[in-house]
Amino acid sequence: MAGKNLKWSKEAIRAEIRRLDGITGLRGSDVTVRLYEEREPLGCFTFKDPVRMTFGFSTTRFEEPGFTAAEALDIIRHEYAHFMEYRLFGESTDHGPNWKKCCIRIGARPENLYTSRWKEDARRQEKERARRTRVDGFQEGQTVRHPVFGEGCITAIEAGEKMTKLTIAFASGPRILDIDWVRKNCR
Repeated sequence: MAGKNLKWSKEAIRAEIRRLDGITGLRGSDVTVRLYEEREPLGCFTFKDPVRMTFGFSTTRFEEPGFTAAEALDIIRHEYAHFMEYRLFGESTDHGPNWKKCCIRIGARPENLYTSRWKEDARRQEKERARRTRVDGFQEGQTVRHPVFGEGCITAIEAGEKMTKLTIAFASGPRILDIDWVRKNCR
């Protein structure tokens, strides 16, 4: 990998992990970050014990033309949620309910597979994020509590001419809700 101009260096990945540490109070930035050239998996979190933990990320995929920052950030957050689950619950499951709760808390998609729909959503979010950062007191990454679905994380804000829609990732799956309804019914 020497001599390559990496779009996502260990330092850039650690910067996002430090940001997540600020949300969780955990110390993911102390975990080893390994970059590898294999295309799969996109990312991984491994542990033998609390001292020997590693985040791994595919630089080959991160460097592909058209691979967006939103996609890379979600993969980093996905793996951080595995770390978070391990630190908080003493285990790291294959995308179980505790992992999904961790995802919601840090703004990652609580989904276990990278799909073309996921990729399209991530690219759409990237364009929207560039256009705006805050709408009507709501912001991407903000947590809200729905009266039925529980805690969720705002993953996208779509401001239209007549209404603004919030995409909120709940443990049961993403929902698109009208901002006025969320303002009146959610905390």
